[in-house]
Formats: sequence, structure tokens, C-alpha cells
Amino acid sequence: MWPESVKFALLALSKGPASSQVANGEALYDSIQDMQRESGLPHLHLSKRTADGLSLFFDDLLSHAAKQRFFQHMLPNIAKLALSLPSLLGNQHEILVKHFSMYQAGNDQFGSAELGPTMILRLLRKHHPGMVILSQETVASLLACSFFCLFPSADRDKEHLPYVNFDRLFAGVYEKGESNENKLLCLLHYFERVCSNMPQGVVSYERKFIPAQNLKEGNVFWSGSSVPLCPLTVIADGAIEDLGQEFLQVDFANRMLGGGALSTGCVQEEIRFMINPELIAGMIFLPAMDANESIEVVGAERYSCYKGYASTFRFAGDFQDSSPRDGWGRRLTRIVAIDALYQPGDDQYRLTHSLRELNKAFCGFLDTASLRGGDTHMDGTPNTPPGVRCSMGVATGNWGCGVFGGSLELKSLLQWLAASQAGRPSLLYFSFQNPDAQRLQEVANWIRQEGWPVGELWSVITEYGQKRHYNVNLFDWILPQPRTDLGSRRARK
Repeated sequence: MWPESVKFALLALSKGPASSQVANGEALYDSIQDMQRESGLPHLHLSKRTADGLSLFFDDLLSHAAKQRFFQHMLPNIAKLALSLPSLLGNQHEILVKHFSMYQAGNDQFGSAELGPTMILRLLRKHHPGMVILSQETVASLLACSFFCLFPSADRDKEHLPYVNFDRLFAGVYEKGESNENKLLCLLHYFERVCSNMPQGVVSYERKFIPAQNLKEGNVFWSGSSVPLCPLTVIADGAIEDLGQEFLQVDFANRMLGGGALSTGCVQEEIRFMINPELIAGMIFLPAMDANESIEVVGAERYSCYKGYASTFRFAGDFQDSSPRDGWGRRLTRIVAIDALYQPGDDQYRLTHSLRELNKAFCGFLDTASLRGGDTHMDGTPNTPPGVRCSMGVATGNWGCGVFGGSLELKSLLQWLAASQAGRPSLLYFSFQNPDAQRLQEVANWIRQEGWPVGELWSVITEYGQKRHYNVNLFDWILPQPRTDLGSRRARK
């Protein structure tokens, strides 16, 4: 339950500026600050430039008409969402059963008997695989609380949880300019959409985990694999998020889910969290990932179009997500967050580092939904019955190769190995016009023509790392060369 003073403030906001006296950015800041003081929760605070950012955004950057619409209509609706959180959390099981029944369509696989206390909102701790399922209405209510900066921050660092209040995002409008302004426009558009027509589905958030003991013999496991490499296709144009339900879509994540989405970050992960804001809810209860963990979110709806990247990122209007829903009511959009090593330098070719990245991708690409008995062992046994591969391919790109400083040649091949070993039928690699990535298609075509399995390609990669031929591009070292002075493996055969 909200403290009475906070409930009173939210009720006043829900009735509009005539009741709340909140009709500009400065007054909104004062209201948020007052609610924090009255909440009784320890260690609540607002970023230094929060007031400046709110005033700049609402009083200077928005048009008069947009400002009026926000304070007269949208802000009251966001307050109503925040007010509804105690009721929604108190009735999670009943809400989910209702939503499930809407989409079961006679499919016993998704019956309400699958629901239990382990699926409702709770902390999904490290090294404990599990899933939380939330209605889209509950997600909207949680994000409304983030907007009003009502989540306590006292123990979040201790639990390695991301910061989830919006004050750093507000402050970033003043500090970082247009990219943060447009991130906020995306989120306000989300609130406008859900407040006018609340979606009646659910979103699942899953922590995936490979037990540490299964990583000890990782090199033996990978070098001994006879699994064939799946087809790989490089795509120069387009974006991962534009794909449909046939692909697992990779989030180039930070260890802390969402990265700088709610502060000043604005690259691949942060942009995805802006156009699919329901991803943000996972930041509330999912601690940082360890090397043997990944996070998969199913059902996060897309609400916004965009253009640009980083400092040129811009909100580009409404997006109508037409993805069908499964028997649980989730949009058939699967997004998996995997974090890469940060600035690994030449060490990324060392066996321990390469194994870390390979196992991380493998953990992300495993189809745990079809694992029998929850088995996640790295023994190469299929996730589905023998001879049957996963139906959903992987859509990825230059994971860990931007500000994280990874080698595109190495990371692309490791992702290919992981997808193949996980039984994925194909891998789409979005190059984002990177000329180095375009060579990946040539390399993949030649390797598949030669009939290499997973184990042979892994052995070649580890040999490259042991020999430390860093003056030779990994792709050049793999491909057959007319000159033997490049030291290619092919030339030495």
C-alpha cells in the first residue's frame, strides 16, 4: 500500500492540474520530490540536474499544445497507473489466469495449471534460473512508478540491481541534449498509448543459467562437437528489431540489464528499451548477469519508430506492433540479453576469454522453453527430441564490437558456433554497413562448403589465439590464401 501522503499526492495528480497545481516542469519536479520525502523509504534522491531537465523539456522543448496535453491528460493517467500498483500486485495470479484464458484457444500446453507462485513478481537472483510473468497493465503501472521516481534505491547496489527511477533520464535532457529528449519522447508516447488503450497481454522475463560445473570442461566440450554449422546470412541493411516471430533477437546488453537506458546511454540496447519500453520492467527485479547467465524477454511490445543512433537518435512516431500472440498472451517477439567483455584487447583471443564469450552466447541461444526437465547441461544433447532442431533462428550483429571494443571477426564466429550448437536453424547477421562484417559471408560460405562442424571451427579459432597471429586478420587466417606467408591454416594443410 502507498503511504497516505503519497496516495494523496497521486490522487491529486490523477485529477489534473486544477487539483494538483502541477502544470509545468518545475511543479512536476516539486511534486516528485515531495512524494519521495513523504514515502518514508530510505535513500531516495533525485539527480542533481533533474529539475533543470524537467523544466527544459516540458517548459521549453515541448510545443504549447503538447505541454497542455501532457499536464491535462497524460500526467493524470500516469498517476492513475501508479495508484493501481498495489491492487495489481495483490491480484497477480488472478490477473494472469484471466489473461491466459483469453489466449489459450484450447491449447492445453498453455493451461492455467502452469501458473504458480514462482511466476509472479519477485527478485530473480543470480545463479537461480526462473521466470516472472507480468500482465502488460502491471508493467505499465511499474513504469509509472519509475516515472515518479518512487522505487527505493537503498539496497539495489547491494543486490547488483540496475537503477530504475527516471530522474537520471530527466537530468540527461539537460546534460546530453537531443538524444535524451527523444528517449523521453518515446517513453511518453508509450504512456499515451497504454493509457488510451491498455494492451491485454503478458510479458515473461527469464533468467537463463548454465551451471558453473558444466563450464569446467568447456574447451573439451566445444572442440569435440560434431554438430554441423547452421546457415549464416549477412544482411547489410535493416535492423534486428524489424524481424518477425521467426528469430530470437539479440540485445547487445550490459551486465546490468538496460545499461544506460534510464540515464544517458543511447546505443543498441538503450534504443531497444526505448522502442520496447516493457523491457524496462525487467530492470526492477533482475540483478546483473554473471558470465554463465543471460536474460530472455518474450512479449515486449514495440510502440515507437526511430531514426539515427547515439547522439543522432530521434523518435520518429508511432509503431503498431502486429506480432501475433502465443497461448500465454505474449507477443511473439523474443529478445535475449547477453553481455560481452568490456575492452578485452588482445586478451579476448585467450582461451579463457573466448570461452567466456562463447558460453555466454550459448546460454543466450539455448531454447530453455523446450528443454526437457529443465536440463541446461552443455552436453550437446538437443533441446528438442533427437534429430529435431529449434524452429527459431537467431538475429544478431556486431555484439560487443562498438564501445565494448571486441573483435568483430572473433565475436561473429563465436555467435555462429553458439547458435549452431544450440540447435538454431539459421543465423542472420546484421552488419550495419560495417565492411568487415561483409567478409563474414565469404568466410561462412567457405567453411560450410568445406563441411566443418562446430568443433573444427572452434579448434581453428583457439589455434589462432595460441599462435597469436594478431598481425593477420582472423578471417584471412581461416580462408585459403595464394601466399603461405600469411600463415593460414588452410595453407599449412
